[in-house]
This record gives sequence, C-alpha cells and structure tokens, in this order.
Amino acid sequence: MDIVNCNSYWYFIIGNLIGIGIIGIGNCLPPSFQESFQESFQESFQESFQESFQESFQESFQESFQESFQETCRYYSSLNEAWVWSLLDQFSEPVSFFGSSVSIYKDVLVIGAQGSSEAYIYRYNGTHFDLEQTLNQPTSNFGYSVSVSENVLFVIADTSGTQGYVYRYNGTYWNLEQTFDHSVPYLIVSGSIYKNLILLTPDCQQNQVFAYRYNGSTWILEQTFTGAHNFGYSLGIYEDVII
Repeated sequence: MDIVNCNSYWYFIIGNLIGIGIIGIGNCLPPSFQESFQESFQESFQESFQESFQESFQESFQESFQESFQETCRYYSSLNEAWVWSLLDQFSEPVSFFGSSVSIYKDVLVIGAQGSSEAYIYRYNGTHFDLEQTLNQPTSNFGYSVSVSENVLFVIADTSGTQGYVYRYNGTYWNLEQTFDHSVPYLIVSGSIYKNLILLTPDCQQNQVFAYRYNGSTWILEQTFTGAHNFGYSLGIYEDVII
C-alpha cells in the first residue's frame, strides 16, 4: 500500500512493515476502504505518523533489521552420542561472507570471510573456541578457501596475482611463510593441506592438480596430476591418500 509519499528509504520500511503483515493494513482491508483510508490518512495523519515513526521505531527497526542479516558460524560437539551446537561467532556485516569456508584440525578452527578478505583463527581452550588471530590481505576474496593441518594454514584468494598463502604457527603467531602466484585465467579454485603436503587446483578447467611438499624451508612442486573435465574442483587428503 503506497500510503506514505516520501523518500525511497522510508517507503521501503513502511512498505515492508505493511506488506509482511506486521501492521497488516494491506492484508485485512477491502480495496474500497483502503482507498478512502489512504486519502484520509494522507490528509490528516501523514506528517504526525512520519515524525512519530521516525522517533519511536527507526532505531529499533534498524537494530532488528541488522540482526536478521547477521552472519554466524556454529560448531557441533558430540556429547553422550548427541551432537550439540554452539555459536562460534557472529558479525553484523552481511558482505563479509563470514563462514564461506571452514577448516578444523584438533583444537584449531579457521573461518574464511572472503567478502572482507579475512581469515579468522580460533583455538579451543577446553570449554570454547577463542579468537586467536585474524589474517587479512589486500588481495580480493582472501579467505575463499581455508585448510589447516597441525601448525600450517593454507588460505586461497580467488583472484588474479597472489592467490595462495601459507602460514605457519610459531607458538605465538601465525606468520606468512610462502605464497603461490598464478595469472588469469589460471585462478586457484581449490586447495587442501595435510601435514607437509599441499594440493591446489589452478582453474579446474585445466584439469590439473599440483602437489607441493615442504622440504624444511620451502614448498616445492612434487607432482602434477591430470584428469578429466573439472578435475580437481574439490580436493581431499589424509595420510597417504588423495581424493
């Protein structure tokens, strides 16, 4: 119901309040009454209603609107054979894509937020996960994919230029150890790490997967795998088995 003739922001709010039935005007009145009510409303109550609405409801509505778009991440733990969830963290910025990628190894949990080009590292303290460190890079979409194993973390940025970042934990901080650079159209689209082995796929349309092994000082290319169409779109590795 187009009752209030004002800027688009307020019309959006009013329209949603009425349209979804919070006020319910558009859902319970016949067309003839709606027309007469609209005219009367515009002549007699528009100004006072706008002022009252702005003063009384704007702040609370914005808060509830913001909360409805909060990005959250849950983790589940097994308790007496039942999986119970707990809230890990939440953010009110819907553009961060917090939780777009996740990885866990023992007491370390990593959450990617490619919208804000960040990766959040949490460590379990015996009762819950505490935020240990936040990684960020100017590269667009940093956090597109994350994979952690022991004290090594591999983060992918789905963009041109520097796309793969290896971080190593020294007991206090996660420090950048090495980067992987690939040019368009060979974007790194998938990656996985286990102990001293990293797998990455530079554009699955190339149908190749590269395996890098840590030699004690750097990550060097050990082997290239070739397969059919979209080979390497998703990767997995454990012990001596690669999927």
